[in-house]
Amino acid sequence: MSREFKPKPASAGTSDRPEPTPRQRALGRLGRRECSQKELIDYLHGRKGVDLAEAQAVVARLVTEGLVDDLRYARMMIRHQALRGKGPRAIAQVLKQKGVPLPAATIEAICEEAGIAPERETAREWVERRYPKFREDRKIANRAYQALLRRGFNSQVARDTVFSKAPLRDVDA
Repeated sequence: MSREFKPKPASAGTSDRPEPTPRQRALGRLGRRECSQKELIDYLHGRKGVDLAEAQAVVARLVTEGLVDDLRYARMMIRHQALRGKGPRAIAQVLKQKGVPLPAATIEAICEEAGIAPERETAREWVERRYPKFREDRKIANRAYQALLRRGFNSQVARDTVFSKAPLRDVDA
């Protein structure tokens, strides 16, 4: 007993609702999550097929109304990324991808303002949680150091965090 697939007629499932305007689409997107200006323009133009000039005009109006604010978005992203254990370089890269490039000094100032732990403390907490035996084994310490670099911490912070406090023993010795 097999079931055959029967496609619905083209008229089935369509509603009498009119197509949403670009502004309505933008507000719907903002209702789901905060966006940067660039993200919202990309969403309207790239995914919804709105003309680029019209998408930019809609976003510009939302900015003047205070509904889209890149600095507010940057603060939210900085808090989120810092609480995930990311360093200033990684945060700056994420913000650049989202269309909100900020210098590292501004990122650090926002972290301090938000009460997020300083870079060295964040690095130390992350390494101790992820690599608890890094002080006992040089190989693990080297892995922790490389992981901190990948997470966007500068080499001095990574080196101080991993290698500064207690001497490490070599596994081979």
